Amino acid sequence: MANDNDPTLREMIELLMKETNLRYTERFASQERAVAAALASAKEAVTKAEAATERRLEGLNELRGVVNDILAKTMPRIEAESSAKAFQEKLDTAITNWDSRHQEIVNRAVALEKRVDVAAGEKSGAKDTVDNSRANVATAIAVIMCLAAVFEFVVLFIKK
Repeated sequence: MANDNDPTLREMIELLMKETNLRYTERFASQERAVAAALASAKEAVTKAEAATERRLEGLNELRGVVNDILAKTMPRIEAESSAKAFQEKLDTAITNWDSRHQEIVNRAVALEKRVDVAAGEKSGAKDTVDNSRANVATAIAVIMCLAAVFEFVVLFIKK
């Protein structure tokens, strides 16, 4: 029944163990390669993530620098409001002074206008008086000349 070429139970178990060991060795080697590939991929991903994070942090640092520059150059709200209030007060004072000065100038201009009108009236009145006096003198001379002519005519008429 049993053939000499047939392996014994022991040989079969040994053969089975060798095959199982070989399978486990191949499986382990395959797992090691897979783990090594996964670790390499993870390492590469971590390196890329670190580089991206570094770039983001550099951008954030640059942004912080810009914000700090802006904050250093801008005036705080309280200071700006007090400065604006002081400027508004100065402007209001200047406008009030200008308004009062303007009113004073207008009043002076009105007074000067009245004086000019009075002076012009006086000059006109004085001129009218002079003109009237000259007219009166001319009339008197004309009357005297007429009387002289009448008197001469009478004297000539009487002599004849």
